[in-house]
Amino acid sequence: MRRVLERLLNLLAFLRTTGRPATAETIRFTVAGYDTDNDVAFRRMFERDKEMLRSMGVPLSTVELEDNTVGYLLSSSAYEMPDPGLTEEERAAIWLASRMARMDGVGAAEGALYKLGGVSHRPGSHLGADLGSEREALGFLFAAISDRAPVGFRHRDKNRRVDPYGVLHQRGHWYLVAGTVEGVRSFRVDRGSGWSRTGEAGSFTRPLDLDLRSAVPLHPWEPGDERVTATVRFDDDILWWVQRQVPGVVWRAVEGGGEVDLATGNTDALVSWVLEFGPRAEIVGPAQVRAALVERVSGD
Repeated sequence: MRRVLERLLNLLAFLRTTGRPATAETIRFTVAGYDTDNDVAFRRMFERDKEMLRSMGVPLSTVELEDNTVGYLLSSSAYEMPDPGLTEEERAAIWLASRMARMDGVGAAEGALYKLGGVSHRPGSHLGADLGSEREALGFLFAAISDRAPVGFRHRDKNRRVDPYGVLHQRGHWYLVAGTVEGVRSFRVDRGSGWSRTGEAGSFTRPLDLDLRSAVPLHPWEPGDERVTATVRFDDDILWWVQRQVPGVVWRAVEGGGEVDLATGNTDALVSWVLEFGPRAEIVGPAQVRAALVERVSGD
């Protein structure tokens, strides 16, 4: 079911941002989850997903295109929610939730609340992350993927030029899976900037056997250029939980807990993850990775 929900989310995002009718063939080779070379399997999945979206009230419509094919379209106006008639207490609860996450940039949450009946509390600062700032980039990427046009962007202080193969949502983030001179790589969309096309449509061919999910690292500390193996130790009372988060690795028993070697390409991401466990986890080595943890904790 998790894969079905991810595929439906990817399909909705694509249809909301593409701005034009999309054929089943375009959806098949653009939306993550449909990357299969089996025609029967794709048709079965797509038909099931269309019915599921419509059963949830999503107004998915069809348009006959000039080449006599069918295009699928999601009208934003038809997708708008009617007035739910919220009470003062219900609006207050939504206002509190809006403090925890910023949707589609600064001010968008306030705008949504006004439409629901007004903001009854004094606006305050946001306490969480921006969950919708990638919208414009996603629209650009979906179009480039559909047109098979190379794109350029800035990512982690480096200029990139890639062939965009697909976009998918995983672990709360959007990822671009693309062909590079080093092979197939993935890039977090929210860490990119300066998106632009660097080539004509039809400039590359997407590998038929490409599995988009296999190109996205399972853990946030895995991708990156600073390749190193870090040893991390966890207390016994949380060991079972950590082992569920990091399957498929070899654990060693130590006094009071266990430790594991994790390959990382992003020391900052690994340190951030370890710090989530507080004093019950520590980076044992190597020295430069442990020093990064100590520096973060001390605030130096």
